[in-house]
Amino acid sequence: MSLVNGVICTSSDGSIVIETAIDSKQVQKDLNRLRKQIQTLESQLNSQKAGRIPLEKSMDAVNAKLEEAKSSVAYLKDEQYFINEAMKPGSSVEDYMAAYNNKPEVERNLKEQEARVASIQKEWDKANRELSQYDSKIAETNRKLETAKMQAGGIYKQMASASAPIVTTEKSSSKMAAAMDRAKESTSNFAT
Repeated sequence: MSLVNGVICTSSDGSIVIETAIDSKQVQKDLNRLRKQIQTLESQLNSQKAGRIPLEKSMDAVNAKLEEAKSSVAYLKDEQYFINEAMKPGSSVEDYMAAYNNKPEVERNLKEQEARVASIQKEWDKANRELSQYDSKIAETNRKLETAKMQAGGIYKQMASASAPIVTTEKSSSKMAAAMDRAKESTSNFAT
């Protein structure tokens, strides 16, 4: 008798052999490939997460500079408002003269600070884009890692659910058991 996809056959020595659709050598190769892929992806993910830290710190520093510059602009706008109020009719001569003398300096400082805010805002936008792109890379690597783990888990489930030989010679039985043990060991770190 012969066996095709799970059909029972007898060998020349009279033992009964059930072939399964699983080629243990190929399965082991697939699991080894997936294990290496998972290790590589985990390494990439760790590197990417470590590489994100300086970008995040840079973003925090730029954000602090931006907030400080915006605060200066708000203060100078308040000063400009009070100067304009002091220069309105009905103000005292001393208030008018002080406001008149301070107005050019406050306006110059305000323009400088507004230009500084615009420059820092561009820097912040660039840092935010870089951080977002880095986060996208991390998410993509994470997705690939989860896919590889699911594939390995699927192979493990497939091997576990494959029917064992009903009657075999002791030699083939021990080979299958050894292959199953190797597969279990290879997939022990994988998600199922």
